[in-house]
Amino acid sequence: MRAVVALFTLRPGQVGGSETFARGLLRGLAETRREGERIVAAAGPVTARSLAEDVRGRLEVAALPGWREADGRLGQLAAMTRGRLAGGRLRSAIAAAAGGLPDVVHYPLTVATPRPGAPSVVTVHDLQHELMPELFSPLERAYRRAFYTTSIRSAAAIATISEYSRRTILERHPVDPERVFVCLAGVDRRRFSPQPGARDEELLAPLDLPERFLYYPANLWPHKNHERLLAGLAQAEDREVAIVLSGQTWDRLAPLVREAERLGVAGRVRHVGFVARDALAPLYRRAHGLIFPSLFEGFGNPTLEALACGTPVAASDAASLPEVLAGAGHLFDPTDPAAIAAAIDLLAAGSGRVEPPPEEFWRRYTWERVAEATREAYAAAAALGPGAA
Repeated sequence: MRAVVALFTLRPGQVGGSETFARGLLRGLAETRREGERIVAAAGPVTARSLAEDVRGRLEVAALPGWREADGRLGQLAAMTRGRLAGGRLRSAIAAAAGGLPDVVHYPLTVATPRPGAPSVVTVHDLQHELMPELFSPLERAYRRAFYTTSIRSAAAIATISEYSRRTILERHPVDPERVFVCLAGVDRRRFSPQPGARDEELLAPLDLPERFLYYPANLWPHKNHERLLAGLAQAEDREVAIVLSGQTWDRLAPLVREAERLGVAGRVRHVGFVARDALAPLYRRAHGLIFPSLFEGFGNPTLEALACGTPVAASDAASLPEVLAGAGHLFDPTDPAAIAAAIDLLAAGSGRVEPPPEEFWRRYTWERVAEATREAYAAAAALGPGAA
């Protein structure tokens, strides 16, 4: 099997859960590498350097010289367009990286850029723009409709990250159910564990964290529901617990700060920006709990990362989250600030702790298992041959 994992629209630290998935998948493929298999990750220069650090020589990483990587939401849309316009050049680069035409090209970030010239596998994380179009600008909706729909319908096989996402794909697109594979995301329990690390204090010191806080790692996208989280904090009985936010702000932080001031909770809300990967597990461990009021998730990686660190989780009952947590966390209605307030008080009081999930639970969520499920999609796509390109 000769496969190329195409990551031309990825720039480190920009896209949240889908980047976590792509990196975890590559590590899983590297750690379960098979004899005679050649898998190459192809990306722009900045991303390639970052990916090479992850796989540490166990998987090939090819940097495309001269490729301008995406920066910000508009930059990502521009990268999709550039990839289509530069299709021939990128296809040649893919073939050169793979030592010839690959058996399959995999797009873990949904968008098939460039058109592959070989059977493609597309990982569709979610169809949020179809289910909640009001949360996207007209430009974003137009681009997603164009790029996502074309990628889904031209793919020889589709991978997705939850049964929820698989169901919505089949409900909304005329694709063969037999070529839609569920490849649940994973969690690295070597990184995310309850045991404190030797550098925890050093890594957390620059964040200047409050004494008692709940943590919410989420880019400031509309579906992440930050405004209702603040409303819930204002209604909570505990008047001292703080909320620590992290992630990309996308020019939305100033309005959120104004809303916190209006609600009288500005002194209890702190945004610490983008958190380096090494500091993430220590931050989960320090938190009193993870509060996760998202309106929509194709999977919801932070909920599992927090659980793996021994941190109690209260999450919304929307989309894939009940499926992923499977009773391992507390669920609430994310549209009701009173329900969010109750979840905040539950975690703040230390009443949110549940029994650690059993090993059977965690066996569903390993990157090695993700890699094996993805290989099934590769085999199904490759079996269709060049005519499926």
